[in-house]
Amino acid sequence: MQFYWRHARESLLTPTAIRMFQIFSSYEGQVFDKVKNNIDDDYEAAMGKTSKNLRHGGIIQSQVQVFREAGWATINKSGLIEITDAGRQALTLFTKSPDFLKVIPFFILELLSRLQLNNPARPTTAKNAEYDAELKESTVFPYWTLFKIIRSCDNYISAEELRRFVFQIKKHEDIQFAIESIKRFRNDQSQGKTEDELNKIYPLPLQGANGEPKYLMGRLGTQVGSVPPVLQKDGASIWRLNDSYTGIVDQLLNNEPLFKEYLDEKTWIRDYGKSIDIEPEEEVLIKSESIEPLVSELSDDDSYLSEVLEIIKSGGVGVLFSGPPGTSKSWYARQIAIKLVEGDSTRLNFVQFHPSMSYDDFVEGYVPIKDSSGTSFDLQSKVFLKLCRKAKEVSPKLCVLVIDEINRGDTSRIFGELLTYIEASYRDLNFTASYSNTLISIPKNLFIIGTFNPFDRSIVELDDAMDRRFEKIGFEPSPQLLATLLKKNGVEKDFIPKVSKYFVDLNRLTRHGIGHTLFMSIKDDQSLLQLWNRKLKFILEKAFRFDPGLYDQAKQDYLSLFSDQESIKL
Repeated sequence: MQFYWRHARESLLTPTAIRMFQIFSSYEGQVFDKVKNNIDDDYEAAMGKTSKNLRHGGIIQSQVQVFREAGWATINKSGLIEITDAGRQALTLFTKSPDFLKVIPFFILELLSRLQLNNPARPTTAKNAEYDAELKESTVFPYWTLFKIIRSCDNYISAEELRRFVFQIKKHEDIQFAIESIKRFRNDQSQGKTEDELNKIYPLPLQGANGEPKYLMGRLGTQVGSVPPVLQKDGASIWRLNDSYTGIVDQLLNNEPLFKEYLDEKTWIRDYGKSIDIEPEEEVLIKSESIEPLVSELSDDDSYLSEVLEIIKSGGVGVLFSGPPGTSKSWYARQIAIKLVEGDSTRLNFVQFHPSMSYDDFVEGYVPIKDSSGTSFDLQSKVFLKLCRKAKEVSPKLCVLVIDEINRGDTSRIFGELLTYIEASYRDLNFTASYSNTLISIPKNLFIIGTFNPFDRSIVELDDAMDRRFEKIGFEPSPQLLATLLKKNGVEKDFIPKVSKYFVDLNRLTRHGIGHTLFMSIKDDQSLLQLWNRKLKFILEKAFRFDPGLYDQAKQDYLSLFSDQESIKL
C-alpha cells in the first residue's frame, strides 16, 4: 500500500468558507448533529442560495474537517461544537481588524505549520484498516514539510513531484531524502529519461484522489483581497513560493516542529488551537538615559566614514552601501552610525527590511489591544515616526536610521507618502499621514543609511524613486581587509598570502564576487574544512551550477590551501 497524506477536500480562505465559519461558530456549545442542518440553512440564506448541497451529508459536514485541520474548531467527545482560541482570533481578524489583509496570510501559515498528520482529531475510517495502521506510525507535519521542500528545491514544486515524493512522506526524518530525490528526479527529467525509466528509479506517483494536490495546495494559494497568495500557480502543474513570503516561511522553518503523541483530541486541540502571537513588537528605541554610550571601532580617519561625512556636509540625507554579501556593509553601517550619533543610543535605530514588511510596520499602523471587553485595535506610531520625533527633540544633533537589506522590502509599500518627503528638498515640510490624518514632517537632521546587495536576483530591484534620493558607496571584496582579519585571528604569517591569493582568484571566477568576511574564521586545516562543508561548497555550487568546470577548479584550488592535502576529502 502506498502511504499518502489524507486531508480535507474543501477550501479555507475563500469568502464562502469564511462566512461558513462565522455561522458555524455562532452555534458553539450546541450538539453538531442536531444543528448542522440549521447551519446549512443559515449559510444558504446568507449566500443567497436555495438548493441544499447534500454531498457527504451537507455543506458543513464536509467543511468542518477543514476547520479542524486549521485548528479553529473541533467536535468534542460529547458531540458539541468547540471554537479554539485560534478560531476566536480568526473571527476577530475577519470582522474587526483593519489589518486583516496583511495579517491573515501569516496567521494561516503559522497555524498550519503546527499540523501533524497523525493526530487524535483525524477522521477515523473503518474502510482501510491498513492505512490507519500506517498513519499511526507517521510523524510528519504536512505544511511545514511542504515549505521545507519547496524552499530547498528552488522555491517551486510540481504536481508530479508532490505525487511521487512529498505526499508519500510518512516520517519527519524522511524529508531530506525526499529533497535529494526530487533534485535527482529533476536532473533525470532534464536528461530526457522517459516515464517508464523514471518509474523504475523513483516511487510511483499516487493516483486518483489520494494524489490530488488541489485542496492542500489551495490552502496556501487562495487570494485574499489584494494580498497575493503564498503559493502561486505557474501553468497547470507548478506551484511557486511567492517571494513576498520567503521571510515568514524561513522564520517558520527555523522552528522545526517536534512530534508529540497525544492521548486524546482534547489535549491535541488545546495545543494546536492556541492563538497566534501577533502582539506589537516591543519598543525598539532605547529610552534609558543610564545605558552606557555605544563605542565605534572605527578610527576618525577611516575612508568610508570620511566619505559619509562629506555626503552629510554637502546636504545629503541618506546613503546606500552597495555590494555583494560578506563585504562588511552592515558592520560599517553600524560603526559609522555610532560615530554620527556620538555613541548616543537614543538617537539611533536599526531595522531590517523583509518581503512582508509594510507601512503599518514602519510608519504607523493598528495593533491589537486586549482588555476586559475583548480585543480592539489601536493606531500607533512605528519605528520611523518615533525616530522623527526624537530628531526634532535633539535638533540640530543627528539621528540615524540604519536599514539593513533595504531592497528586500517593497520600499514604495513601506514608505508610502514618505518616499517623497525623505528627499532633502522636502525635509521639514508638513504632510498628512495616511492613517492618523495628522500633520507630520521629516526633520533634516534624520540621516538614513541603507545596505543592499544589487546582485540578489531572488528579490526586487531597489525602487527607482528610492534609488535617486540617496548617494551610494560601493563595497567590494577586499583582499587587504581579508589579510587584516586573518592577522587579527592569529593566522600564521606565511598562510595569509595563500588564502589571499585563493580569494583573489576565486573572485575572478565568480560573476558577482565573494565577500572577504566569509573567510574571516579561517585559522587552520580544521576551520578550512568547516568553511567548505558548511558554507563555501554550497555558495560555489549555486554560483557555478551552469559551469561545473569552474566549480571543480575552485574546489581543487581550495584543496591546495590545506597543509595535509592527502588526508582531506572535499
